[in-house]
Amino acid sequence: MDRASIYDLLTIVAGVEPASPGFATVRVAPHMGSLPSLTASYPHPQGPINVQYTRTRDGLKATITLPGTLAGTFEWNGKVWPLKPGVNTIEAP
Repeated sequence: MDRASIYDLLTIVAGVEPASPGFATVRVAPHMGSLPSLTASYPHPQGPINVQYTRTRDGLKATITLPGTLAGTFEWNGKVWPLKPGVNTIEAP
C-alpha cells in the first residue's frame, strides 16, 4: 500500500483528521462503507490515536484512544460525542 492509500484509509475510512491548527484537537468521523469492523492507528505528536470500530445490530461500537492531552469529537450518523484524553467507548445508534 502506498502512502496516499494509507493516508486515505486513515482520514477517510477510519475518519481521523485534525480539527484545529497544529492538530491541537481531533475529529473522528468514520466512513466504513460495508466493512463490519476496522482497527487503525494514526500518528500524532503526543502519541498514536487508536480507533477500533465494530458494527452491531443497533449501530456501531467505537473505541477511540487519544494520547496525552488530546481531545476532540466523534461523529456518526449526524450525532456528535465529545472525546477526552485516554480511552473513549461509544455505542452509537
